[in-house]
Amino acid sequence: MGILLFVLFVAVLNLAVGYALGAGIGLSSLMQLLPQRDEKPVIADIDDAAPLSRAAPSPVATPTPVTETTPVAEPTPAPAAEASTPAPSAVDSSAVNVMASLRDFREKLNSASVELKLNQEDPEKFGASATKLQEANHDYLEEAGEAIKKLDELGAAGDTAASATREAVTTGVTEVEAISHEIDDLIESGLENEETRQKLVDKSETLSEVAIVAEKTVTEAAELDAPDPETSETADHDPHTDEIDRLFDHLESLLAEAQDDAVSHVAVVRVDALTDSEPDEALTLALEESIGAIAKELLDPGQTFVPGHPAMMLLEGDVYDQALERVEQLRQQVEATTFAFGEQEVRATVTCAFADARKGHDRDQVMRYLDEALGESTRTGGNKTFHHDGAFPTETPRAKVAVEPRTLALSKA
Repeated sequence: MGILLFVLFVAVLNLAVGYALGAGIGLSSLMQLLPQRDEKPVIADIDDAAPLSRAAPSPVATPTPVTETTPVAEPTPAPAAEASTPAPSAVDSSAVNVMASLRDFREKLNSASVELKLNQEDPEKFGASATKLQEANHDYLEEAGEAIKKLDELGAAGDTAASATREAVTTGVTEVEAISHEIDDLIESGLENEETRQKLVDKSETLSEVAIVAEKTVTEAAELDAPDPETSETADHDPHTDEIDRLFDHLESLLAEAQDDAVSHVAVVRVDALTDSEPDEALTLALEESIGAIAKELLDPGQTFVPGHPAMMLLEGDVYDQALERVEQLRQQVEATTFAFGEQEVRATVTCAFADARKGHDRDQVMRYLDEALGESTRTGGNKTFHHDGAFPTETPRAKVAVEPRTLALSKA
């Protein structure tokens, strides 16, 4: 069988060759008739940038309507603003600067006066204290002179308050300048003589009095054109401000004359919001007045109570334990009292705080201590007493004090 197939193959081949020779087709042409495999491309010849997938057909462009565009106007630079002259203000920074300078001057005077008294027997130390006093005088006169120039400008522009302030400042400066010259003359003459040193002490005290009057005069003049408290944002101005000012003036005097380690105490008393009755302004005012009367009963002669929101007390002469007992007795007595407001019976509480005031502390510092101490009530609750020792505020333990339950009638006037 295999032999027959071989013979058949040879026969067919012969016929094909014969046909090719007869038709004039070469062997090479005959080979071209066979299917050819594409040549394998060389890797280096492949274009890396060519896409690996068939390219998408290009989209047919569709005509879009032509729209007219409005040219955008280029921004033109704004003309330079003309320099405007500020309108004069009734409350100008120069007046504030003058008052700040006076306050600083008065504090320096108090400090220097105390040093002069303490060092009066030591000429060398006394001389150093006298130099501080002299420098304080010269610094204030220089600052006041600059302020007067500014106030002159405002006054010329029509500011009546500035004009009034300028007059008050000038009067004070004239007096300070006259005493300052006398102090300069005493210092230049030498301080070895005891009589000269005493004259200088006397002059420093006179100068302190002049500074106090000058500060008050300037403050009143600066407020000449102040808005009516009843029709402005200052309508809630505390009517007891003058009393508070006097309290702190007295405190400053106490601290100036005190020993370095002496401590005075200032307290505040806040009436807590009523929880068992509707808000009533007349009731609140009557309560504050009655609680103030209780506080005054508990104070020693010479100690001060000033009504307000909160009320204040200067506990002159009290050491810490005495101040704590006095404040706690007030708080607990209010707590034990029933207040009769017409047919209504009211129970009220107060939150109290007191702070240490030491030599060198100013009004702002003491007020900050009191605010921080009273602010502790927002964290721990009211109807308590808090104390600030100059480092941080703390809640005081409830003191054992004698109180008696009683009923007080509140005035409805």
